[in-house]
Amino acid sequence: MKLILVRHGQTVANLEGLTQGWFESKLTALGRKEARALAKKLKNKKLDVIYASDYSRAIDTAKAILKFHKGLRLKTDKRIRERNLGIYEGIKMSDLGFDVLHPPLRPPKGETFAQMSKRVMEFIREIAKKYEDETVLLATHAGPIYVLLAKATGMDFLSLKRRLLCPNCCVHRFEVDGRGKVKKMRVNEVRHVGSALASLVRGGGRGGI
Repeated sequence: MKLILVRHGQTVANLEGLTQGWFESKLTALGRKEARALAKKLKNKKLDVIYASDYSRAIDTAKAILKFHKGLRLKTDKRIRERNLGIYEGIKMSDLGFDVLHPPLRPPKGETFAQMSKRVMEFIREIAKKYEDETVLLATHAGPIYVLLAKATGMDFLSLKRRLLCPNCCVHRFEVDGRGKVKKMRVNEVRHVGSALASLVRGGGRGGI
């Protein structure tokens, strides 16, 4: 299976420096421009299946892509949600005083990185069997993207996070065999995101990554 993972566009929470997790937050004007730029980047790419997490920021990003792939219907799955940060969601990251994303940490009413990884990889193995010879796109979040990167590289989350950021609407491409093993990857295509930001600035809009 050829697998393309994209992160959603910028949200209000991103702009305000808030933690998200399972916290719902809509796309900003810049986020919508990023999604359209991403859609244009992928418009000539043959896609067989498009999934999104069940959160509006991922769904709205996927819908922008679908405008260039009208024969497809959007599927959603909650297993590719962001990591559940429990009671630490919707809070300014600067106010927390610690790294809420630290892998072993299980926020009250939330989950560890390993727990998120388990549900994400369950989903990946399922679709790898179902769509073995097809190209699948997932509109998702930074957490699930880091899960795939960790599986592909053997690196731990903290090392990956130090070396590789996942900006809004970044693109990561993988090849996954029928057992869910990641064989090849091309990571962090972001040039199209810069064009979206430049377009917003020229138009007099406001926003930030």
